[in-house]
Amino acid sequence: MEGAYLLVVVLLFVLAFADLIVGVSNDAVNFLNSAIGSKVASRRTILIIASVGILLGAAFSSGMMEVARKGVFNPSMFGMEEIMILFLAVMITDILLLDLFNSLALPTSTTVSIVFELLGAALILALLKSKSDPDHAILDYINAESALTIISGIFLSIGIAFTIGTLSQYLARFWFSFDFERHIPRYGGLFGGLAIASITYFVLIKGLKGSQLLPDEITEWIKSNTGFLLLGLFVGASILLQLLYSLFRVHPLRLVVLAGTFALAMAFAGNDLVNFIGVPITGFQAYQEWISLGSPDQMSMSFLLDPVLTPTYLLLIAGLIMVATLWFSGKARRVTETEVNLGRQDAGEERFKPNAISRGLVGSTLSLARLMGRKLPPSFLDKMEFRFKKLEKEDEMEADNTPAFDLVRASVNLMIASSLIAMASSLHLPLSTTYVSFMVAMGTSLADRAWGRESAVYRVAGVLNVIAGWFFTALIALLASGLMALIFYQFGLPSIIFMFVLAGVLLVRSHFVFSRAEKRRTETTESKVEEKQSISFILEDSRKDATESLHLVRRALRICIRELPEENEKIVLRVQHGLQDQKAHARIRQNKILSRLKKLDEHDLAAGRLYLIVQDLLQDIYQSGNLLTDQCTEFLKNKHIPPPTKTMEVLLTVERELTEFLQETEKAIKTSDYKSYAAIQKRKRKYMITVNAGLDNLLHQSMDSEVGKRAAQLSIAILLESKDIAAVSFRLLSLYKGIDTIEEN
Repeated sequence: MEGAYLLVVVLLFVLAFADLIVGVSNDAVNFLNSAIGSKVASRRTILIIASVGILLGAAFSSGMMEVARKGVFNPSMFGMEEIMILFLAVMITDILLLDLFNSLALPTSTTVSIVFELLGAALILALLKSKSDPDHAILDYINAESALTIISGIFLSIGIAFTIGTLSQYLARFWFSFDFERHIPRYGGLFGGLAIASITYFVLIKGLKGSQLLPDEITEWIKSNTGFLLLGLFVGASILLQLLYSLFRVHPLRLVVLAGTFALAMAFAGNDLVNFIGVPITGFQAYQEWISLGSPDQMSMSFLLDPVLTPTYLLLIAGLIMVATLWFSGKARRVTETEVNLGRQDAGEERFKPNAISRGLVGSTLSLARLMGRKLPPSFLDKMEFRFKKLEKEDEMEADNTPAFDLVRASVNLMIASSLIAMASSLHLPLSTTYVSFMVAMGTSLADRAWGRESAVYRVAGVLNVIAGWFFTALIALLASGLMALIFYQFGLPSIIFMFVLAGVLLVRSHFVFSRAEKRRTETTESKVEEKQSISFILEDSRKDATESLHLVRRALRICIRELPEENEKIVLRVQHGLQDQKAHARIRQNKILSRLKKLDEHDLAAGRLYLIVQDLLQDIYQSGNLLTDQCTEFLKNKHIPPPTKTMEVLLTVERELTEFLQETEKAIKTSDYKSYAAIQKRKRKYMITVNAGLDNLLHQSMDSEVGKRAAQLSIAILLESKDIAAVSFRLLSLYKGIDTIEEN
C-alpha cells in the first residue's frame, strides 16, 4: 500500500507540473491583456515585468491551500485512499480541460475549473460511500454552503465587472477624449495617482493576503490603516507622476499600465497558485501524515481542517515553472490575442461568426440608442460626439503594429479589475480573476465604442462564446471529474496509470497539432504583406496561393474518385479539411491585403482590380472543391454502394484529363510562361467534351439501372463540379496572363 500511495504522490507532482503549464497559458491573459493590447512597451519588457511579479507573488503566496483542502468537501468524511482518488481525478481532468480551452484560444477560469472538479469528484465518492454507510447523507460529505458561496460569487462577478468597467471607461473617455495626450500635462498625474492607489490597494489586500513572508504585525497594521495608506499613496503618486512628466517627460499612463501588469501578475501567482499545486501539495501532506502515523489501514483526513503551511521552496519552484511557461507558451499568446482582438479599437478580421443572439442584442441596442437620441438635447449629443471622436491617423491606422487600444483604456482595465478583486477579497467574497479581468475589458471596449456597426455582431458573438465556454467549463469539470473518480474507485491503480498515460499522450498530441496550426497561421498572416510592398509583390504572392489552390483541388478530385471503390472516408475527410483551411487562410490574407490597396497609385488600379477578381475566382475554386468533397464524404459515411466499374471508368477518365489540364495551368501561372496558352485552351475544350460525354454515359446507365441512385447522383455531381473547376481555372490563367501583360507595359 505504501508503494501505491508513493506512486500516487509522484503522479500528483508530475500532474502539478503539467497543470502549471496549461494553467498559466490560460491565466496569462488576465495580466498581459492591457499591456500587450496598448503596446505600452516591447513584449520582452512586458514579460520581464510580469515575470518579476509572478516570482514575488509565488514567494508571498498564501500558505494555506484552503480551497483544495476543505473549501468544497469535508475531508474528515473521507479516508486516505478516497482522498488520493479524488485528487488524481481532479488533476487529470483539470489538465485536459484547460488544455482544451488553450487549444481553442479561449480564456476560462482556473478557479471555476478546480472548484467544480473538486465538487464533481467529491459528489461521486460521497454517493458511493453513502450507499455503504446509510447513517451519512451525501451533503455530510460536501461543504455545501461554502461551495454555493464560491459558485454564486464567481458568476455574480460577471455582470458587476462588465457594468462597472463600462461606466468607468465612459467617464474616463469623457474626461480625456481620444486626444488624451493633449490633457496629460494637466490631468495625467491626478489620474495616474488614482490608478496607482487602486492598484496598490489591490496588491496590499489581494496580493499579500496570507503571506508567509510578512510578519503578522505588519499585515495587521496594513489592514488597520488601509484608508490612510491609500490617501497617502494617491497624493504621493499624483505628485510624483506629475513631476516625472514635467521634468523628464515620463508618461504617467505608461507607468500605470506597467505597474498594473506587475500587480496583477503578482496577485495571480500569489492566489491562483492554489488552482495548480494546491491539490498535489495537499495529497503530499496527507501522505506525510499517513507515514508519520505508521501507515494505518484507516486514517481520518480531519487534520486537513487545520492550517498547514506550504514550504516556500515548493512555491518558488512553481513560480519558476510559471515564468518559463509565460515566455515560451504559444497557447498563452493565442489566448491573449483572443481577448485583445475582441476589444481592439479598429475593425479587421473577426474570428467569431455572428449568431441570432448577437444580432438581436446589437439590433436592440441600436433601437435604444435611436430612442435616446430623440429624447436627449442636441447640444448634449454634440458634446458627447466631440469627446468620443476618434483620431484618424492614416499612417498608424494601417500599420500592423498599431495598438489595439490606447493607454487610457489600458489604465482603466487594470485599475478597475484590481479594485474589484481587492474589494471582493477584503469582504471575503470569492470570485474569478479571469471573469473580472475579461468582463472589465469587454465593458471598457463597449464604452469606448470599439464595437462599431462594422464589428459589433462579431464582437458580441465572441463575448457570448467565451461566456458560454465558462459555463461549459463548470459543467464539463463537474461531470468529467466525477466520471474519472468513479473509474479510479472501481478499477484501482491500473486505471489510474492508464488514464495518466492517456492524458500525457493527449497533451503531446495537442501540442503538435497546435504547433502545426500556429505555424500555418503565422505563415498566412505575417508580414509578407507590408504596407511598403507594391501591388506587383502582392500579385506575385497571390500567384503562389493560386498554384497551391489548384494543386489542392486537383488532389482532392483525384483522391475523392479513387477512394470511392475503397470506401476510405478518412482520407477524403482529411483532404476536405485541408481545403477548408486553405479557404479560410486565403480569406484572411485577402482582408489583410485589401487594406493595402487603399493607397494604390493611379497606374496600379488596373492590377489591383485584377487582383480582386483573382481572389474571387480562388474562392469559386474552393467552393467547388468543398462541394465535391462534401458529397463524397457524405456518400461514404452513409455506406452507400460504390459506383460500378462502368461508372468508375467514366470518372477516372474525367479525373485523368482534368489532372493533366490543371497541371499545365499550374505550370503556366507559376512560371508566367504563356507559350502553351493556346494548347491549354484547346485541352480545356476537349475536356468539356469529355465531361459532356461522361454525363450522357451516366444518364444512359441510370436509365438502364446499371448504377444505383445515390452513386449516380454523386457521379453526376463530381462531373459538374469538375467542369466548373476547369472553367474557373482557365479564367484564372487568362487573368494572370492579363496581369503579366500589364506589368510588362
